Amino acid sequence: MKARKNNSTNKKATTGAKNQIRKKSNPEGIANTTINNKSSGKKSNPEKNAESAPLNKGVNKNSTKGNKVRKTSPTSGKPFAKNLPATAKKPATTKTLRPQPLPEDLRYYVCYKPYGMLCQFTNEKDSTHPVLADLHGFETDVYAVGHLDRDSEGLLLLTNDREWSSRIAHPIKGLTRTFMLQVEGDITPDAVEQLQKGVLITNNGKIMRTASAVAQKLNTSPALPERNPPVRYRKAIPTSWVKLTTNEITNRQMRQMTAVLGFPTLRLVQTGFGPLQIADMTPRLVRALNEKEVQKCAADVK
Repeated sequence: MKARKNNSTNKKATTGAKNQIRKKSNPEGIANTTINNKSSGKKSNPEKNAESAPLNKGVNKNSTKGNKVRKTSPTSGKPFAKNLPATAKKPATTKTLRPQPLPEDLRYYVCYKPYGMLCQFTNEKDSTHPVLADLHGFETDVYAVGHLDRDSEGLLLLTNDREWSSRIAHPIKGLTRTFMLQVEGDITPDAVEQLQKGVLITNNGKIMRTASAVAQKLNTSPALPERNPPVRYRKAIPTSWVKLTTNEITNRQMRQMTAVLGFPTLRLVQTGFGPLQIADMTPRLVRALNEKEVQKCAADVK
């Protein structure tokens, strides 16, 4: 009997010592559910434990198990837009760009340069050819964008905005220009294809291949004003029209290209410069570009 009492006393002492060790290792009194359940022999109830544990931030109480609803964006940290699912993007907003007023000191003109006029403002000595200054009283700092030689005609831009001019007239990134070429003879599909790929010509004593272009033979003559003086035709030889679009080939090179292919150019008219078209303009007409036209040209640069 005494031995049994001693054993029970020893067990109580051991249990008390273990409890003291637990209290020391967990001085804040935080409940250890797993240890207590094992020692008491009771099964753990995960539902009760989940109810007693604090909810994680960003988890909806009413959501099903494992489904988390983000209240904020993981990248920006900003709350999502209302009435949109967490994975949806905010609807893009479109802005309407309005033409901005042009600086008062900048000038932009478009004119129809007639045949026989020099693309310069002052004439050389003993020269009777008309010049651009004969069209309008341009400001002294205004100059032509690009160049049309004396025998070429059509749309020509003038400005004193050097930055705008260099952008739209860049030989690679600038605006494309459209030309109408009246050639002698009925140009063949093979010749049109060669105009597109490039033609070997002589430039300053060196052989070079012209840049590629978009070439198209026209079935009918374009609606253009009559040239003064009129083009000289040969009755026995027909003529045809070719539309050429490029931003690298000069009008002088175009004349060489068609001549090499056997179809000399009789008339060359620049009808388009980017978004600007000759439309119903007549020779010698000059007008100022508006804000929308100026900004459209700059926006269309590559």
